[in-house]
Amino acid sequence: MAIAALPILLTVGKKNNPPGTMMFFCNGIMNDAETAKKSARKISDIFEGREVGIFDNPTGTLGAVKSRRSAKREQRKNVRLFADQIHNFILAQQTAGIKEDEIHVLLFAHSHGTVVTKAALNKLDKTDREKIDVYAFGGPKIIPRRLANVVQNYAFHEDKVADFGNYFTPSTLSLKKIKGIFEDAIENGETTIGDAVYRRAKHDTQCELISKCFEAATIERHKRILIEKDEQALLEDPFFIKRLQAYHSYFLRNPVEILYPPEEESSAASFSFVAAFQETHPFSSYAANKLEAIAKRYLD
Repeated sequence: MAIAALPILLTVGKKNNPPGTMMFFCNGIMNDAETAKKSARKISDIFEGREVGIFDNPTGTLGAVKSRRSAKREQRKNVRLFADQIHNFILAQQTAGIKEDEIHVLLFAHSHGTVVTKAALNKLDKTDREKIDVYAFGGPKIIPRRLANVVQNYAFHEDKVADFGNYFTPSTLSLKKIKGIFEDAIENGETTIGDAVYRRAKHDTQCELISKCFEAATIERHKRILIEKDEQALLEDPFFIKRLQAYHSYFLRNPVEILYPPEEESSAASFSFVAAFQETHPFSSYAANKLEAIAKRYLD
């Protein structure tokens, strides 16, 4: 990737990062520069005042005002600029003689900023991506593990913005279904999701059999799995095996952690989209829940 003359980043935090290290924050839509700075300051404060570069994602409602073509063109430009910012930082460290294993980029992205970040990572070479750790909050797109050295996606259970965006994923597994697996594990007092994945694949198989109960090809499967409750027949069932593999593959490829706000702050008892958005989608909610734990990995 060629070096480009890029606009100077907005930054917050007065304390220098360790040599070879830089932190970036990419904001979501309908955030002006001041709001992006406010979010970046939360990161800087948790990281003991270290400098955070802000890649201002200057998006309105992505098409509500501008034409769809114009919005897409602007987004492609933003993606390229962000990728160039990251690459140029890494290149500058290499030119300065910093050892390869001492060059680190920490990316924090919120909401639509995760879409920009994912696209920017796809434009970087593998050697650059190996130096990047990514933390994505409330993203309408899940960032896969393969795109960086460390990837972690966070989504609140009631974050409908993340649900809606990930509903239109090429994968057959929506984020909402993945949340259901986590919720099932919690309700059963389990600390891992293995058994919940098994139950979900079993449920999917039962639904498939019920929907095809009058088809000749499924009569024997229907009898053994639904009526006789033959567990061995379930374990050997091709549809069940395929679903089980799909879920395991999803979790291997996509590091996702589902978060729950404190009980007293939750609007679950009287749900409304606006209330859930205000409590579980803003970056401040995610920052309060996870930033301190993330910072400990780098400050200790």
